[in-house]
Amino acid sequence: SDTAETFYRAGGVYEKLGDSRNQLRIYSQFVRKYGSDPKQSGRVIEALAKTAEVQLKARQVRKAKRTWQTIIDEFNRRGLGPDVFERRYAAEAAFRLVELDFDKYQAIKLKGSLRNQGNAIKALQRELPKLKNRYARVTQYKSFDWTLAAFYRVGQLYQLFATALYEAPIPGGFSVDEED
Repeated sequence: SDTAETFYRAGGVYEKLGDSRNQLRIYSQFVRKYGSDPKQSGRVIEALAKTAEVQLKARQVRKAKRTWQTIIDEFNRRGLGPDVFERRYAAEAAFRLVELDFDKYQAIKLKGSLRNQGNAIKALQRELPKLKNRYARVTQYKSFDWTLAAFYRVGQLYQLFATALYEAPIPGGFSVDEED
């Protein structure tokens, strides 16, 4: 309806003005008011995506995380398929959720005693397939940009694992012959 479109566009006006507080207020009201209208599915998903974007810029990662999950849930609940434009928002949400754990994976370093290094290797081995599978789920939305980003990250997972092993410091307590 024209009313819904006008209401939705008000959020965009606030976005252009840099008024994120009112932008979030409008998008939140829009989702509440028109969330159950199937004709507004695209705008609801986009409003949620813009909400997550503002939350992330404001460093409200917990809120953004909840909003990304809501985007995925709403996209799936509404039965939207890979042929709609809004698939890119669901794909981005799925990607961003995995990224939070990718950052933790990337922070795992092999250092210290042999035991500490062994634990770090086990953590890398345990997390790599989980992250790989979660990145693979991004591709179900068939959004070119986010599929490409997911494939890149899967490659990077293996690269990080190999680099961690290659650059691992030799733990103390070995003779020169044993270090080789």
